[in-house]
This record gives sequence, structure tokens and C-alpha cells, in this order.
Amino acid sequence: MKISFRSALINEIRSVLLPIEAATNVSKWSETLYVREFETIFSHIKLIEIDKIPAGFIIFWIIADELHILNVAIHPDYQRRGLGRKLVSHAIEHAIEAHAGFATLEVRKNNHAAIHLYKKLGFKTLNIRRKYYADGEDARVMGLLLPIKM
Repeated sequence: MKISFRSALINEIRSVLLPIEAATNVSKWSETLYVREFETIFSHIKLIEIDKIPAGFIIFWIIADELHILNVAIHPDYQRRGLGRKLVSHAIEHAIEAHAGFATLEVRKNNHAAIHLYKKLGFKTLNIRRKYYADGEDARVMGLLLPIKM
């Protein structure tokens, strides 16, 4: 089993990104939102593949000295294999190389599996955003200080 990372391509929105998200997330991103991310210079969309088969993705921004994680999704067929942790760690490594000093994200208050993952990676809850999601669910704002690369 070979695990690899690569940048997603815009022509993979319908064939890879939307199907993985449809199988996993409560809050669905529209095709238009994905297109905007591809058009945003500071946005990164990375796939994790197992034997060249897309298993999940992460979307993150690196702006100035901050990493902001927008979306993480692992297809249910590949969950519970540590791939979410590998994706988030990959984004963190990318941010450290870019000299970012802080990472933030929002996560559904009731997404206990994701919160557990982020806590294992060292993220701390900074705040609660009330009714952050379209369905009215609150979000935890979580943050992590990154080591400074000299």
C-alpha cells in the first residue's frame, strides 16, 4: 500500500472532490466554491492517494504567517487508517516550510472524531462560533502554534 500526496486538478472537482465530500461531510461545498479555491492564489487543495486512488483531500490557505484549514474529507472506504492525520500533518509541514507560525480551523461542535484528531495533533479550542454552519450548528475554533523554521 503506497500513500502519496499531490495537488488536485480543477478537472477533478466533479470526479474526485465532490464525490468524496458527498460521501462524508454534512456541509456540502458547491462546485462554485471549489472553483473559487482553485482560482485563489493562497489556496491549496491536496489529495491523499492509496496506490494512486484518491482517498481524501484537504483544502487549506497559507496567508502571511498563518495556516487556515478549510475542509478535510476522507472517503468512508478509507477512514480509520490515519489518513486524516496524515493530511492535516501534510498541511502543517507545508505551512512550516512557508514560515507560518500559527494554524487555525473551524470544526463542528459535535464532530467528536475530528476534534479528537485535532487535539492529538496539538490543537486547542480557542472559541465557539455560535450558529456558524448553515444548519445552525456551532463551530469550535481551534488553533495550534507551529514551530518556527530558521
